[in-house]
Amino acid sequence: MRKTGLSMLKFVTTIGILMSIMLAVVNLSVLASEAFQIRSKTVPLTSNQNKILIEFSDQLTKGKDFNNISVFMNNKKLKITKTLSGTKLLITINDKLQKKITYKVVIPAGALQNKKNITNKLIEFSFQLKDWPNIIRYGVIPYESQEKIAKTYKPLVDALSSYLGIKVEMYMATDYTAVIEAMRTKKIDVAEFGPFSYVIAHDRSGAEAFATPAKSPQKAYYYSLIIVNSKSDIKSLDDLKGKRFLFVDPASTSGNLFPRYMLAKHFGLSSSDQVDKIFSNVAFSGGHDASILAIARGDADAAGVASDTLEKMIKAGMIKEADIRIIKKSDPIPKDPVCYRKDLPRDLKDKIKEFFITFKDKKFFDELGVSGYYPMDDSSYNVIRNVIKTLNITPESILKKK
Repeated sequence: MRKTGLSMLKFVTTIGILMSIMLAVVNLSVLASEAFQIRSKTVPLTSNQNKILIEFSDQLTKGKDFNNISVFMNNKKLKITKTLSGTKLLITINDKLQKKITYKVVIPAGALQNKKNITNKLIEFSFQLKDWPNIIRYGVIPYESQEKIAKTYKPLVDALSSYLGIKVEMYMATDYTAVIEAMRTKKIDVAEFGPFSYVIAHDRSGAEAFATPAKSPQKAYYYSLIIVNSKSDIKSLDDLKGKRFLFVDPASTSGNLFPRYMLAKHFGLSSSDQVDKIFSNVAFSGGHDASILAIARGDADAAGVASDTLEKMIKAGMIKEADIRIIKKSDPIPKDPVCYRKDLPRDLKDKIKEFFITFKDKKFFDELGVSGYYPMDDSSYNVIRNVIKTLNITPESILKKK
């Protein structure tokens, strides 16, 4: 019994020593091959891309098998150009890539050297092109001048391009309807609409809301304001009869739909067309900033505008708060939705939404007067649909007013 116990003790001790040796060997193996570990890699996503960038975990130089680095399409070896710089290997594929094909990259360990002894390993990985467009076009309704919008949104567009790994371009339109039609004809893939233009684009162009810029999820709304010059003798909605009224755009929420709704409700009217008869003249300015400046200059008697644009213009010193008087304020309106076309690939839509919800750029958000993008869905805009129904408005009637 005593001999058995001693034998057992020797066996356990021996096993422990062997395990320690094995762990040491494994650790040495990991250390020896550490330089051949991939830290990151970027592969082509669309057919107009042809570069594979691989970053390793240590400095490397060309080894004896450098020429054997290969990229295969099925069993066909493709023509490639290779550049090694420090920890980075750039492979440029000189053949045209195709969708729905699996590509395999093969890198022998002997192709790369460093001060450590790299164990005999082979790196292989595969990739496929995504069913994504080569270029994403991003549209924004012209709530301000095109130059101002292009400058404001450039950081967002550049960051989205980097995040997706494909080119993103701004699409500039002269009016709201042009953005709706651009999505319908697939000239744009992602767009920031107003709530009213979104409802039209949802029905007509397949737009899907997924996010909105706001100060917080609880403050994802704004207001429509009916404004006059502070020196005007107009004190209430009743005083607007026979005056010159300025709307923004037929498809504008706070610059057309809600001002009409407030006026129709006040005067007991049953349709949008009846609202025009209140005034001596009705016109569309094309932008909230244009309407606000027109009122400040006295070029029109009253206008319907967005509360957030008025706040931004006062903050920027474009007008003085004392120049404008608000005579009517709407109920809260859900803020402008960011949308993608419903027929885009599901993984691309998920990636776009992920970008917006996680995007951080304080200067950009300060410019918009918000703190970030927050999730939003189509149901949030049912209030807009109810107002449209009350005013007996159809998308066709709006689109033909452009």
